[in-house]
Amino acid sequence: FLTALLVGRLSVFVADWAVFLSVVVLFDFLRGFIYALIGRFDLRVYMHYAIDAERFLCRGEVLPVLLQRMRGSGSWTAFFDRAAVVVHGSHFVFFLLFGMAVWFLRRADFRQFTRAMMLLLFIGLLGYLTVPTVPPWMASDIFHLLPPVKRLAAELYNFAVPTMRSAFDVNPIAAMPSLHAALPALCAFIALHHFGKRGGFFIAYATLVFFSIAYLGEHYLVDILAGVVLAALVYVIVYCVPFRLAR
Repeated sequence: FLTALLVGRLSVFVADWAVFLSVVVLFDFLRGFIYALIGRFDLRVYMHYAIDAERFLCRGEVLPVLLQRMRGSGSWTAFFDRAAVVVHGSHFVFFLLFGMAVWFLRRADFRQFTRAMMLLLFIGLLGYLTVPTVPPWMASDIFHLLPPVKRLAAELYNFAVPTMRSAFDVNPIAAMPSLHAALPALCAFIALHHFGKRGGFFIAYATLVFFSIAYLGEHYLVDILAGVVLAALVYVIVYCVPFRLAR
């Protein structure tokens, strides 16, 4: 908003962004509402299928367990943990900043970007509603189905900014598909589509997010892969199918 105001494009910004930002807010509300419904009606939650698939993919291992088993101690580990949490937290604003870049550089393509993002968010909501999936830290800490998996992000948030975690973590059983993985993956696909090789930065960022969310105990590898597949599907639907139809 402030950037658009400073460059004298405020009215255009409001016209282009109002619906999209409203949908993002609605998504966050519905994400919490789904969690409230599950708790209110004591609906079933899932975890075994994700653990079984993870062990199949990782030859008997569970990626978050494996990564945290390799975790050391001392000042270097503390720095590494904090860096992973920063990458994890950046997911909440990165896709909006990328959208801002698309809006500034390729405004004619911005509506297509918003369609892709909104489709991704609401398919994600459908997954949260139909297959509410317990993340690794909860499968370990509450259900004792896994070896110890620390919820490192929550520990650091609670220490530094205790109100932030409760504000953003409105649905702790929304592991499948991982929108933490899907959003940067979709940004990477779109960046490559519009900017070619210059979009390589977004691939690197998405890879960092994938590693961080597994290391922090927030997602399984299978969640991450599901998020990437979802992003690829949305990209094909929004960016490739209309092009082929137009031809």
